[in-house]
Amino acid sequence: MLLSLKPKSKKNFIYQAAGLKNSTKMNALLAYLLQTKQRDPRIKSVVFSQWTCMLDLLEIPLRREGINFVRLDGQMTRAARDACLIKFDTSPEVIVFLVSLKCGGLGLNLTAASQVFMMDPWWNPATEDQAIDRVHRIGQTRTVEVYKMAVEGSVEERVIELQTKKRELMEKAFGTQKSKDAQKETRFDDLNFLVSGIMRPKEPKGSTSKRNPPPN
Repeated sequence: MLLSLKPKSKKNFIYQAAGLKNSTKMNALLAYLLQTKQRDPRIKSVVFSQWTCMLDLLEIPLRREGINFVRLDGQMTRAARDACLIKFDTSPEVIVFLVSLKCGGLGLNLTAASQVFMMDPWWNPATEDQAIDRVHRIGQTRTVEVYKMAVEGSVEERVIELQTKKRELMEKAFGTQKSKDAQKETRFDDLNFLVSGIMRPKEPKGSTSKRNPPPN
């Protein structure tokens, strides 16, 4: 679901002595998270952004509203990353995972969540799809809801148009749009083809293969 948001005045993006004013996206995200928490506190959400500074800003209202969260970005050590994944997966109090978009496709299993929020569109839709698939992996038992946020009248609308063009180009290149199961089957067939080519022993150049004639 694409959420087209109307921007607020510039003063809402400025640090002030009394604290940081929430942007339109922050308010929209908080509204969804608080509604979800009230409806079912067991539902967990993953929030993706390509900007780590955006994740920094999101931490402020989350703490203010008492929403427990963990975070994953490229600056973290492997041990810290694993600790966050375990905490998000096992702790019922932690309901939000802030994730850098480029870290979201690195073999993560985020099936503990069933809501995904994309805070900013990325020009390559495959990167977004790969991140969202972390929540769709085997073991997911809930219906997954995906919300993509974009500010109306901003460059983000142009990025979404570019995504659409790229998807159309991919569909033309690979034929009609395939289902998820068909895509998985295709990827498996491709992998099997590559591996079989590597594993098959090669005969030395100039040699001929001799076979015994079939019995009469």
